[in-house]
Amino acid sequence: MSETRFTVQVDGIQETIQALLAVAPMFQGKKGYPGNPLRNAVRAGTVPIVELASAKAPVDATDPDDGTRLADNIDIRIVSTKERDAFTRAGDSLEAYDIGYKHKGPNRSAYGGFIELGTDKMPAQPYLRPALQEGATAAVSAMNEKLKVDLAKIKKKLGLG
Repeated sequence: MSETRFTVQVDGIQETIQALLAVAPMFQGKKGYPGNPLRNAVRAGTVPIVELASAKAPVDATDPDDGTRLADNIDIRIVSTKERDAFTRAGDSLEAYDIGYKHKGPNRSAYGGFIELGTDKMPAQPYLRPALQEGATAAVSAMNEKLKVDLAKIKKKLGLG
């Protein structure tokens, strides 16, 4: 089964990222500052997509109260640098998250992919790809808002605004 990856390009963010990286040594690891504003922003952008995917995820009609429901097990995880570099050009991505299905513990299960893409024994019931497409604008807005909040905190702490 192949993975589907979406990349979000935000115009004009490069200058913000460069400025943030330039001042990062002044605040990283210090109490009261956002730990990693870029990571915080990207993570905030995953929230609308996870919410949409959970709302769109099909429920097993035979047991809708089952604790392994797909909607209850959609989660996010940060993509390691090694894994991230395997699917981006060098230097193109500073943060990446994987939105997927977690089932019974930390191991990811193929179950969510079987539902999303179908198998030879069952038709596809897409829920994640439509959520990614419909939630792209909300995700970028959430990233922008979180970055604004974190940058305002940093500016205030550094006495710049």
